[in-house]
Amino acid sequence: MRQSSAHTKHNTLLALSIAVSLLLISYFFSIRGVNQDVVRYDEHTTLGHIGALDTEGLSLSETIQSLQTTSTQHPPLYFLIANIWGRFASYTVFSQRLLSVLISMLTLATIYRFAYDLGGAKVASYALFI
Repeated sequence: MRQSSAHTKHNTLLALSIAVSLLLISYFFSIRGVNQDVVRYDEHTTLGHIGALDTEGLSLSETIQSLQTTSTQHPPLYFLIANIWGRFASYTVFSQRLLSVLISMLTLATIYRFAYDLGGAKVASYALFI
């Protein structure tokens, strides 16, 4: 027995509204402490590798060289993105924290879209909740 078109649209709309609500809740929890004064160790390391502590930023090749000499365990992609982000937004702690919030929101949106393609709106809402 097939569901009616109106019932399917209602379920899709409900699942979409749940997904948007979960994204907003996640955003507000992420943004809540973004302007704290305390700089954590990993943030300090990131700011050092992109040159925000003593200069107005390093070039991309200097960022990679900094990672190769002092932090070989870190892959360079995040630091390169942070360096480029710093050029446009600024090299402040707030700006770098905002980058992490943006990346997490894009990750959640990607998870939603992937789950939606695999199983529909209801599955995508469950995937966001998890």
